Amino acid sequence: MDEQDQIISIMKINGPLLPTLVAKQLHSSILIASVHLSTLSDQGRVKISHLKVGGSPLYYLPEHREKLQDYISSFNPQDQQTIKLIKDKQVVRERDLDLLTRVSLRNITDFAIPLNVTINENKEMFWKWYLIEDEQALEIIKSAVNQPVPIKENKPLENKTEIIAQPEHQERLSTDKTLEITKKPKKVVAKPKSKKKESINIEDDFLSQLNRFFRENEIILETQEILRKNAEINLILKVNSAIGEITYFCKAKNKKSCDEKDLSAAYMESQTKKLPLLLIYTSGLTKKAQEMVDSGQFQNLIIKKLS
Repeated sequence: MDEQDQIISIMKINGPLLPTLVAKQLHSSILIASVHLSTLSDQGRVKISHLKVGGSPLYYLPEHREKLQDYISSFNPQDQQTIKLIKDKQVVRERDLDLLTRVSLRNITDFAIPLNVTINENKEMFWKWYLIEDEQALEIIKSAVNQPVPIKENKPLENKTEIIAQPEHQERLSTDKTLEITKKPKKVVAKPKSKKKESINIEDDFLSQLNRFFRENEIILETQEILRKNAEINLILKVNSAIGEITYFCKAKNKKSCDEKDLSAAYMESQTKKLPLLLIYTSGLTKKAQEMVDSGQFQNLIIKKLS
């Protein structure tokens, strides 16, 4: 039996494993074990988790996906709470969730699978528990949008599974997790156009304060975007550290007090940009926002009061 077959046998007995444990079982180095695991992954024989234990992903057999739940304790409390939520509900509608939970869902992609849904040309995001089938998720979503329609499944065509409903209703769930739902037209109320973002004005008092703060702390300003004059600014900054320059997404807020919604929204933006967050505020944080910061729910977050 070669080493790769040995790894498969070890994983059948032990479930998901870290490269260090595989190396120990093979009496080999972590480097050699990692190479074998990478090859097995390329062959589709093993899967790699997004969650990390001690900085390393888990390797597991496709039939052992359920055993990933043994490692939920590796997540922070917020992510653990989100995992419990989606496990209990099976499918959740993103628009019904608070901002922090939306961010958390993107951190637990081993357990939450996104479904892009189009309902009468309006796109929405749903998330399903990773162990339920697409057909089951579809039934739950149809119930959520008040569309209890009997369905049947056609044979797959060109790697796509189509689910056909009665003539006046039509649902399609493709293998890329995209679901389209069309039902009878309804009156659409046009939303007012959003106001155009203001151009940068160097006379902006708040921006002048920020620029002075950046100069005093030797922070390099890369880009800036004024969302509301003298109130809210998005910036990309480079901050010196012991290991070199670190790029931050900065949300600067000039208001009486920043609440948990401000904090969650800024964190969600930083996660979208895949950058750590620097939140600068002028007056104070609400009690609930401060509790969220102190709880350690947010990773890669720095907050600074502008004096």
